[in-house]
Amino acid sequence: MANNANKRKTVGLHVKAMHKKSLDKQRNQTRVNMGVAFQRWRTEGPKGPQKRLIAAVFLLESVYTMPERGGGLGGFAQITDCLYIGNGKTANNSSVISSLNITCIINATQDIRNLNIPTIDYMHVSVSDDPESRLTEHFDTVADKIQQVSDEHGRVLVHCNAGVSRSATLCLAYLMKHCHLTLAEAHLRLKAQRPIVRPNSGFWRQLIEYEWKLHGKNTVRMINSPVGHIPDLYERETRGLIPL
Repeated sequence: MANNANKRKTVGLHVKAMHKKSLDKQRNQTRVNMGVAFQRWRTEGPKGPQKRLIAAVFLLESVYTMPERGGGLGGFAQITDCLYIGNGKTANNSSVISSLNITCIINATQDIRNLNIPTIDYMHVSVSDDPESRLTEHFDTVADKIQQVSDEHGRVLVHCNAGVSRSATLCLAYLMKHCHLTLAEAHLRLKAQRPIVRPNSGFWRQLIEYEWKLHGKNTVRMINSPVGHIPDLYERETRGLIPL
């Protein structure tokens, strides 16, 4: 019996090692392919402002085509002791949820169904990633829920499809309300942990209104740019781009 158990354990470790090796190989090949494509584009592609615009698109595409992993550019990132942000795939990965000791999952999508793990408290915020969606109506409810879980020494994962817009907006609302940060400070903290966060323009307007409601001042404003209305935090990124 003991020998069989040891054999199964050995096989299990070998399978895990092979899986990790396969993922590492896939990631390395992806990086190589991206590098080759980028070098070819640099020599044969367009020049001037158009090149800078395409470079930004290339960067975003590279983020989404990298194999799934934890961390700022992958499936999830830790924002505070109790708060994580992630994508839909992470939210339905029971191994990750268990390893992070998540006790509450807030689903900010219309189309992703969660696993309904018995030990997890679920909250659903059914909103589309559209500038006209009124996500602001859920700011207080979600922020208070996150704080409640924190007070109970639990951990929350807020997710949407990609972990970029809706979930980021809700995390920013929480950081402003319960961590007493300005919107600019909250964005700086969130982006440091997950660089790909980028709420849509409508959600930014709602966050700016929420900051005024909470703190009586604004640290972010919307401005015109070659790519439309954006928060002034993005001004440097879009300077010199051609209009879309």
